[in-house]
Amino acid sequence: MAFAPTPAYADDGWTWITYSGSSPRDGWGYSVVTTGSIMEQLTCDAGEKDGLRTVSQLTRPDGYVVTLHAANGTGSCAETSFYAQNGTYVLKVCLRDGAFGADRHCDRNTFSYP
Repeated sequence: MAFAPTPAYADDGWTWITYSGSSPRDGWGYSVVTTGSIMEQLTCDAGEKDGLRTVSQLTRPDGYVVTLHAANGTGSCAETSFYAQNGTYVLKVCLRDGAFGADRHCDRNTFSYP
């Protein structure tokens, strides 16, 4: 099951979250982006153990794609931060079998900063 983005106000900006769809074994993942002068991204693998990792791809306004892999099983996360850019971002979250497998159970959302 995929969910829509959930913008929520944080002290220093906004927070967006995008969920992947669920795998047949009830594994899923999500990615959270928090905006401010520094943008932070956290991507986590969640749900039941399913042998798949969560992969997120955040396309920034300049076209650069930030890719994170939560690859150490359910409960694992990966994170990064960078300077925020004004414009439109696209956040895609999928489940993947291995580092180079096909993306499955994806959802994608768009948000703007500021």
